[in-house]
Amino acid sequence: MSMAKLKSRSKTTSTTWHVTFEDGGWAKFTIDDKTVMFASDVINGQSSWTAQEDVRKFLTDINDIHYIAKNLFGREKCDAFDQNATTEKVRAKIAEARSLGELTEDEAESLSEDAHHLDPGLHISDELWKFLGGEPWFDLKYSASDAWERAFHMYLPALLSTMRET
Repeated sequence: MSMAKLKSRSKTTSTTWHVTFEDGGWAKFTIDDKTVMFASDVINGQSSWTAQEDVRKFLTDINDIHYIAKNLFGREKCDAFDQNATTEKVRAKIAEARSLGELTEDEAESLSEDAHHLDPGLHISDELWKFLGGEPWFDLKYSASDAWERAFHMYLPALLSTMRET
């Protein structure tokens, strides 16, 4: 097995801000050159803002916590599949189709039962797949995960405030 040859080396200095909360929660924000790393008791993430001259100033001036959170954590950590909301949405479509006479009562009942099993893996019946136009992913509903809610509403504001103050 051949090893890759080292192209370059560099050393940077990082700054870490650490906050703790009365309920035992904690979070750290580390900026190392252009990379931002976030670690906490509930969620971790990182991102690079290479186009920014001063990442700390950029993050404290941007005033858009949603943007920061989406970049740090990505959608997969921010969103949790919501089975109930998904089922409600699909069943509402089925009820509308039934009221318009596009489905029989038996068809609507069968599809409604299938709707309860719709999940991100899209393991559904062919009938429900066809009913949803072959694109059932548009009917999946997501809500903010508990970890994201805590990071978004508590941790990021506290860390950004601490960064502004120091």
